Amino acid sequence: MSAQVQLENLEGLRRKLTIQTSWDEVYSREKKEIQKLKGTVRIHGFRPGKVPEKLLIERYGKGLRQEAFSETMNAEVRALVEKGELSILAVLNAEVETPEEETGVPFRFHVLVEVEPEISLKTLEAEKIQKLVSKIEEANIDEVIVRLQERFKQWTEVSRAAALNDKVRMDFVGYRGDTPFEGGSAQAVELVLGSKQYIPGFEEGLLGVKADEARTLTLKFPEDYHQKELAGAETRFEVTVHSVSEGTPHELNEGFAKILGVKEETMEAVRKELRSGLERELATALRAQNKERVFTKLLDLNPILLPETMVQDEIKQLGEMMKAEAKRQKRHFQIPAPQHLLKQAQQRVHLGLLLQEVLKTFELKVSPSDVRALLSEKMSAYDDPSEMMGLFYNNQDMMKQIENEALELLIVDKLLETAAIEEEAVGYEEAIRGKAMLDQESIEEEHVHSADCHHEHDHKD
Repeated sequence: MSAQVQLENLEGLRRKLTIQTSWDEVYSREKKEIQKLKGTVRIHGFRPGKVPEKLLIERYGKGLRQEAFSETMNAEVRALVEKGELSILAVLNAEVETPEEETGVPFRFHVLVEVEPEISLKTLEAEKIQKLVSKIEEANIDEVIVRLQERFKQWTEVSRAAALNDKVRMDFVGYRGDTPFEGGSAQAVELVLGSKQYIPGFEEGLLGVKADEARTLTLKFPEDYHQKELAGAETRFEVTVHSVSEGTPHELNEGFAKILGVKEETMEAVRKELRSGLERELATALRAQNKERVFTKLLDLNPILLPETMVQDEIKQLGEMMKAEAKRQKRHFQIPAPQHLLKQAQQRVHLGLLLQEVLKTFELKVSPSDVRALLSEKMSAYDDPSEMMGLFYNNQDMMKQIENEALELLIVDKLLETAAIEEEAVGYEEAIRGKAMLDQESIEEEHVHSADCHHEHDHKD
């Protein structure tokens, strides 16, 4: 094409293209559009393909002209991209200067675009970075065993009054006024006093109760209770306690191993399996935090201009992701205002652009064996790893997530090859806490789960 192009740099990554071409280009494209219409349009009184061009122009001329303008502009912009003269991310606006129409006379159009940022990648070469390292100690296994003994307490019925941490078995009916309310009743349910599974005052009201005793609890639902019709409501619970049981930590025996699902049913096998699980959890925590440190360093070393269109698209995507997650959890959610997601969106776009540059610079590609190794490690926590791996391999979205994670690990390893690594030893608990602080989505999910799923009955908490 013989078009003349002028490029004007505007603020940030915006560019203004002024492209001059001739009416002949427009006429040529307009002619092609008319020929297309001839073969498809249906007008009463004319056979298919026999509609006069003059009639088509009378009826569709304005639209045909606009389509020809658009096609001409798009073709010129594509030509610039194909020649490598411009890396365009988005066309923001386009305007046509429409002088008097005359064959052979040039006309101009202006196109506002956003281009890709230029990135001169700085790697972590010779950069100091602290890499977290840790290992599982026997004391870590001991602590887990103690917690499991508490979780799987052995209960013995007692005749004394119920105290904190005792378990009661009971029936109850909840009333608003003199009418039982829906979901407020249960029979033969068990409750550990002090577990905070029920609304405030319920468990406290059962302290001191004995087997075969009835109690009336006058309570008020919290103002922020998740069921609006009960929020702040005055209620009365009629409770009948059938038994009170005292719990003691489970003995470390074959029964304990059986409860944990350990096949060999020995404490040696229990410790071995717990160590395997802790090491897997620790490896995941360390990997996440070291990745975060590497990516943070990469961001600090490579400040770049961010494409506004990509940032805005990322804001929309973040909002939709949050909305979808809320819907999955069946909770109310309102997408935050764009300004509240701006910083997160900017960081995601920034990092994404840099990671693409790392991949291009080092020609990195994740292999099927890398993906399989990572998936195998993750699935080893399940009773039937092969079944779970099959489930992943049959789900494209799930596999894409694993492939992306494997690719990120590949990038981290490559960047660390030339960094000045200083190892920072941390304990297991510290490593796990650090991972929890990073994984904000998991923390939010856990918060919602703990608020809604402490109990079996709708109105206990």
